[in-house]
Amino acid sequence: MKIGLFMSTILLLLVPRAAVSATYYIDFASGSDSNAGTSKEAPWKRAPGMNGFAGHYAHSPGDRLIFKGGVTWDATIAKWSISESGDSGDPDYYGADKGWFAGNSWTKPIFDGGNMNPVASHPYFLITGSYVTLDNLQVQNIGVPGVNQGNYAIEFLNDHDITAQNLTLPVLSRIALYYAGADGQTHNNLTFKDNDISASVWGIGVGTARSNTVLNNVNISNNRIHDFHLQMVTKSHTDGIIVYTNKDPGQSISGRIYNNQFYGDFSADDASGSAVTAFIFIDDMLAGTFYVYNNVGTYSKAGTGAGISAFIEVFGRGSPPAAEAYVYNNTMVGDEHTIVYFIARGYRTVVLQNNIFVGARSGAYIGDATTISGL
Repeated sequence: MKIGLFMSTILLLLVPRAAVSATYYIDFASGSDSNAGTSKEAPWKRAPGMNGFAGHYAHSPGDRLIFKGGVTWDATIAKWSISESGDSGDPDYYGADKGWFAGNSWTKPIFDGGNMNPVASHPYFLITGSYVTLDNLQVQNIGVPGVNQGNYAIEFLNDHDITAQNLTLPVLSRIALYYAGADGQTHNNLTFKDNDISASVWGIGVGTARSNTVLNNVNISNNRIHDFHLQMVTKSHTDGIIVYTNKDPGQSISGRIYNNQFYGDFSADDASGSAVTAFIFIDDMLAGTFYVYNNVGTYSKAGTGAGISAFIEVFGRGSPPAAEAYVYNNTMVGDEHTIVYFIARGYRTVVLQNNIFVGARSGAYIGDATTISGL
């Protein structure tokens, strides 16, 4: 019996154990990378993956990295590269604890690019891991007002099961949130929700640039996208939300865009007369199905430019057409500068129902879908 018990104990010790996730705390104002980082009393200064991080970190899926509210991280941390991945049902978390903050009340942790010109880091944040959640962070001043530098604030590359939520992004950059599927594989479950985005050229961009890349279950919802005026320069291709392929074989994107709000000043900030291409632009689709519903747009004009070219544009490239678009219950309120219409070309099916336009220059146009209904 004793020998059997001894052998059982030895076997248990030899069985690999799953790593246990942990919570780490980061405070740029008073932390130190020489700390353990596992308590609010002894936080790190920087997070793993940030430029200059000098702490010891052994990643486990499901780790939580908590940034102190009311504290600002400056541009010296860029580029911040996150390559680790969580697990299904246990994502890695980069966010905040509203009970831990500097000052009299909680505000979001701020990551400030310091108005870089030229851009020192492209993008400012780069996430290549999967099962990752970004939550309750603020990213700002990645570029400078009035300069279209081609820079990104936050880029997700070749990953899956990612969530960007409750972010505040007055970014002064080319793109605020960008997902690029570029490896010829299938990527599922991409979620962008409840974010506040301003001072950008693209608010949210989701696309693929290589053959046989499939993006499934893309969900873009409840975002507030507003006041792009400061970055609308040099005839920028401005879009609130853009989902696209580049027409290579085997590309497909499917998902939903719903309950988003577009408002504020979208006029050009220079003499180029830049206009918004579309508040919602589904571009060059070869295959896949998108539902676009319950979105609301309005517009004000302080500068120059032609206004809004399209509230919602769906543009397909399939031959034969394979993509489908279902567009319903969307509302656009314009003014004398606004031109509002749907464009639907190269789609197998387009359904439009219960969409409302209010404004002096509102209209609708439908192109060559195989099946068009709901008019």
